Amino acid sequence: MSEITDGEAQAREEQAKNSSQVQKLRWIERTDVIADFRQYVEQEHDFRFLSQYGLSFGTEFPGLADTSDFQQLVQKYGSRRLESGSDVFSSAEEMHLQQEITDYATRYNAMLVGYLEHEK
Repeated sequence: MSEITDGEAQAREEQAKNSSQVQKLRWIERTDVIADFRQYVEQEHDFRFLSQYGLSFGTEFPGLADTSDFQQLVQKYGSRRLESGSDVFSSAEEMHLQQEITDYATRYNAMLVGYLEHEK
């Protein structure tokens, strides 16, 4: 059995960084949750909740409990799916980007719930 050298490990990590999946997730590095919230909710009146599909852990709607009240809000306002990959990671960077996307969606959805409650 051969061992992987440091150079081979670095080459594999570099290849993973440039994978198409990692490239798809890099959108999160160019976003600002507050600016996006203002654009979609306050300016465009788009009250859809952010969702993440394809993950076996967590919830489809980060930051929100799976309750009947929330389900009614989703039925009323709908949802918008984020490009968030899957729960099979090819690199530490991919795992990090996925966590940033989940954090972004959690903040956005919490702000949206607060906004909708205030607007009642």
